[in-house]
Amino acid sequence: NMPSITAEEAPILKPFIRRADVLGPTTRTIVGGGTGARAGSPQSEGEVATKINPDFMSGSTRAPDGTTFFSVWFHEHGIFKVGTDGILHRYAGLYSTATDPFVKKADETAAPSGDGGPAKDAALGGDPVALSVGPDGSLYFALTVTANYPRGLIRKVAPDGTISTIAGSLDASVTFHDGVGGRNTVVTDPQAIMAAPDGSIYW
Repeated sequence: NMPSITAEEAPILKPFIRRADVLGPTTRTIVGGGTGARAGSPQSEGEVATKINPDFMSGSTRAPDGTTFFSVWFHEHGIFKVGTDGILHRYAGLYSTATDPFVKKADETAAPSGDGGPAKDAALGGDPVALSVGPDGSLYFALTVTANYPRGLIRKVAPDGTISTIAGSLDASVTFHDGVGGRNTVVTDPQAIMAAPDGSIYW
């Protein structure tokens, strides 16, 4: 039998992003822990990140300047940014106003779109599972495309907020190849990503 959970114990099960100082035992919460709006909802935009509820978090990373990025899925979908001021903003992935949750999910995880345009207006193609920040401040993320599993994509949000796809293809005629451009090979169900100091991307 599953143990019962009291109201006092329930917050333990909520997702957080926390930081531990390297030179000491001090920890502090950066995202989550609150009982306010769900991350991704209109009510969470511009809210203090420790007041929101980032349920179903799927990935997170931190930039050298102290900016935190994280992604969520299920109720809401997208990538969010928390600046050094502690305020949350949507960073990538369109927001659907559909009231039917199934329609909303279909809208927000629709076929990837938006290359060359604002990341906040783009359908990501699925739910990001890994994020990493490059040396120029670009955010890279990996996802498996919902409608084309197990094919995945590696996408990038530049510092100016534009989105592009740098690796992976949904074209059925494209297969795995070494020594070709990133868009000319298959990325299969990526689960991790790392942006190296020299600008190279690994997944």
